[in-house]
Amino acid sequence: MFSGWGLQNLDGTAWYHPTRLTIDSGAVGDGVANPAQAVLDVHSTDATKLRKSLKIYAFAAALGNTRVIQGAQSLASLAGIPRRNLKLVNRAATYAHNDPSAAEPKVNAFLKKLIPFLGSISEGNEKAKKKKKG
Repeated sequence: MFSGWGLQNLDGTAWYHPTRLTIDSGAVGDGVANPAQAVLDVHSTDATKLRKSLKIYAFAAALGNTRVIQGAQSLASLAGIPRRNLKLVNRAATYAHNDPSAAEPKVNAFLKKLIPFLGSISEGNEKAKKKKKG
């Protein structure tokens, strides 16, 4: 994603990883308050207070491997969000960690799954509005 004379072996999309992202992710602690959040100034949502109707999209690529899927499942479990509200896409074996943002749009599995997911949320919101006006 970077190019230019003399620029080799760079991964500009990974500037935040691994150390700081790993530390912050640990402090988030599945949305359960813990002392590390205050020390690191990390603000996390209390998982137990999330709406049960919340939809979650998780896309696993090589770097996060199945931890991305497991994290989404854990959050949903803590929050009482039903499995049907999760869209879990595991491409850990075929996608590098920066492929979702850099892959060719026409063949990008991240977008191919994300766009319908977002569309289903939009449709659900429209139905809820009509029902409320009802």
